[in-house]
This record gives sequence, C-alpha cells and structure tokens, in this order.
Amino acid sequence: MTRNQLAIVKPLFVSNLQNCLKTTHGLKLTIRAEILDLRLHVVLLYCHIIHIRLAMPIPMTQQQVRLVKQTWKLLREVNPTLLGDVFYGRLFFMYPFLRPLFKGPMDAQYQKFFDMLSLIVSRIDLPDNLGQKIAALGRSHKEYGVQPTHYEDVKAALLWTLEVGLGNDWNEATKQAWEACYNGLAHLMLVPE
Repeated sequence: MTRNQLAIVKPLFVSNLQNCLKTTHGLKLTIRAEILDLRLHVVLLYCHIIHIRLAMPIPMTQQQVRLVKQTWKLLREVNPTLLGDVFYGRLFFMYPFLRPLFKGPMDAQYQKFFDMLSLIVSRIDLPDNLGQKIAALGRSHKEYGVQPTHYEDVKAALLWTLEVGLGNDWNEATKQAWEACYNGLAHLMLVPE
C-alpha cells in the first residue's frame, strides 16, 4: 500500500474505529498515529479489540444485572442436581441431537453447570477476568463439538428452566435481563482465538 493510499484509507479506518469504540462501555483504545503501515495497524488493532472483548463486562444495564443477581440468589437455594436435571432434561427433550455431546453420568455436569452460573452471576459486573474465563469455556465447548447454532438451543432450555424455577418471580424484565446476560456470554464464548 502506498503512502497516498494509506493517507486516504487511514482516516476512514480511524473514524470507523472511533464510532465502533463508542459502544465499548467507555473503554478507550489508543490509536497510534505514528504507525504508517496499515497492515501492522490492523494487526495491533485486532489484538486490542480481542483484549477489549475479553475484558469488557457483559453488556447489560444496571437494572438487568441487579435482576439476574437477585433471581439467581433465589435459585441458589435449589439443589444443584435438581436444577441441572431440570435444565438438561429440557435441553435433551427439546434438542435430542445434543445428548451425544455429553459423555458419561450427568451428576458432575449438573454441578459444573451450577458452579459456572454462580461464578458468572457473581462476576457479571466485574470485567477483571470473567471474559477470559468465558472465552476459555467457549474454546473447551468447541473441542467437545458444540456448534455456534447450539447456543440458541441452550438459551431456550436455560430460559425455560429459569421461568419454571422462579415461578411468580419470573416476568418480562427478568426474562430480558437473563437473555442479555446469556447473549453476552454466548458472544464471549464465540470470540475467535
């Protein structure tokens, strides 16, 4: 790329980047004007964007965070085996093609499900290392054979489980809060390495 081409493309690229960054919850990315090689700039930018995606909290309003935390507190009183059995029972009933992805007895999986939800909810508003843990979880799920389309199936089973488990405490606002939480998590799990 010549300097003239770079002079034309770089301002547009920077402008688009700045517009994109307005949606990253106040995180700022320093753009180094001294980088003349656009290819190097793109590589550095990619690294920064991946870092932002992994470090940023799940995009939710404060009210949604509060609702997820409050409703999970109610469900933490439920036996993890029972909660896991209800969730996976619904998942495999509605989407039986997912059952072969889970090898062996499910009791350990029930506990992992419960523990991961507890971890996510406890750190949902803390960007420190939640993003990296969720991205690692996404990589391990990919190794097990989970496809991107499966995330919608899991979301449907999770929302159904939450609705049944919360009973009268489930409403449209709670549903939207958990959907926002799940969608943010699924996005982090699907971030390419």
